[in-house]
Amino acid sequence: MLADVQAHRHPLSRTCDGCLAALVEATDPYGADFLDGFTLRDTADFDAWQTYQTERLRLVLTGALERPAWGLAERGMYAAAIGPARRWSWLEPGSEAACRCLMQLYVAVDDRAAAAHQYRACAQILAEGLGVGPDAETTALYEALMRSKAAEQPGGHTLPTGAARVE
Repeated sequence: MLADVQAHRHPLSRTCDGCLAALVEATDPYGADFLDGFTLRDTADFDAWQTYQTERLRLVLTGALERPAWGLAERGMYAAAIGPARRWSWLEPGSEAACRCLMQLYVAVDDRAAAAHQYRACAQILAEGLGVGPDAETTALYEALMRSKAAEQPGGHTLPTGAARVE
């Protein structure tokens, strides 16, 4: 399914209804990492291969989750978009793009507490893991979302009512 979506001729920033449905269907069954919990004794080569495959599949899944998160949001299906966005954030806990997406979606469904929690969780992960804080774009979006009902999405798309624009 992902190969079919990849072969479909439209910009990645605009996901058509057919591709959106295929992305949701393709990512839904993913429940754990590749061969999670499986190991072979004294097989360094197998372990290296398994780690590589796990990381590769996670990257594929991350990209496959980002598109339906934004695609559903573009269609006004904010609550449905939260699921893929949460999974994207879970796969990439320090991803500020995933954090920004989730913050916007939470505000879109009128859950500012969840948006604020998402920002704080992201800030904590970045501080503990990298010794840095969120970048200026993430912080500006957080502040704008706390003041208004909407903010511009990457690519010029706008989430629901309001007119807060993060420059």
